[in-house]
Amino acid sequence: LFGKRRAYQRKVAVAPFDGICSSDILVFAPANKKLHPDFLLFIVQSEGFFSHALQTSSGSLSPRTRWQDLATFEFELPSIEEQQRIVELLSGVDAHAEALRNQLHVANETRKSVLHHLLTAGGDDWTETTLGAIATLKNGDRGRNYPSANQRISDGVPFINAGHLVNGKVLLDSMDYISEETF
Repeated sequence: LFGKRRAYQRKVAVAPFDGICSSDILVFAPANKKLHPDFLLFIVQSEGFFSHALQTSSGSLSPRTRWQDLATFEFELPSIEEQQRIVELLSGVDAHAEALRNQLHVANETRKSVLHHLLTAGGDDWTETTLGAIATLKNGDRGRNYPSANQRISDGVPFINAGHLVNGKVLLDSMDYISEETF
């Protein structure tokens, strides 16, 4: 299944059952024995396919691509035996990635639980306060505009925007820098 509306969202799925789809979903199936059904999934998930889907999309608010345009996507088709080998390899990679995602989810949930427990445990020496009473705002944007991409340089004053912040991780370095003049 491929979501033809807003192809940049990369909506691809496999449904191992028959059903009815929205008109914004295209249902792909092999036309003959030259294409392994699972290999088709990896074709539709490829960067080349998504690039083609985006290039053939039209409309401003809700761009859509059409089957007639997607059908012109060109790619190298290996033998059915090679397709099977590629499917097995990529399926193994996908299974490993899913196991890692599950481990990460468990670790994140454990961290949340431990953090909640430790920050709400209370004790005789704990006092209730507010953030404003014990912390101050350092720098902030100081009313300045954020530097544009052409004002960023390879070294200078580290510049951090909200996109650099990742759930409590320690930033060891900034990805962007601005000149002293811009600062």
